Amino acid sequence: MAMNTGLNRVCEAFSVASAILLALVLDAHVVLGADRPPLYSPKASCRSSFADTQGVMAAPSGSCVKSEETARDLVQKSWDQFSAADKAHCQALVGTGGQPSYVELLSCMEMARDARNLAKDRAEHRPGLVTEPVSEPPADGIGARRAAAAQRSDH
Repeated sequence: MAMNTGLNRVCEAFSVASAILLALVLDAHVVLGADRPPLYSPKASCRSSFADTQGVMAAPSGSCVKSEETARDLVQKSWDQFSAADKAHCQALVGTGGQPSYVELLSCMEMARDARNLAKDRAEHRPGLVTEPVSEPPADGIGARRAAAAQRSDH
C-alpha cells in the first residue's frame, strides 16, 4: 500500500506539471499566433455554417466559400494594421463554438479597430463628452410617466 501511495503522489505531481506546461504552451500559442494570420479552411467554415442552418439553406453555397476566400485575402493583406491585442482576442472569439471564419475574424478586428479610433477621435475633438452609455433612463423620464399612467388606469 505504501508503494501505491508514493506512486499516486508521483502521478499527481506529473499531472499538475503537465497541466501547467499545457497552459504555458497554449498561452504562448495565442500570443505568438497573433503575429501572422491564422490558417482556416473556408470550405470547413461554410460546411459548419450550413450545418447550423440546415433546413434554411439547401446546401453550402459557392458564394460562402468565395466570401471566406475574399476575407482571407483581406486578412492577409491588412494583418499588420491591427493591434496584437485585437488579433489575439478576435482569434480566440471566432475559434469558439464551431469552425473559425475569416469573415468573422475580419469583422471582429475591423470593429475593434474602428471602435478604438472613434473613441480616440471623440476624446480629441470633444474632451468633455461623456462616451459611456447611460445604463438606465432617468426616473422622471417619459417612460416612467407612461408606466405611472398605465398603473393608474388599471385601478
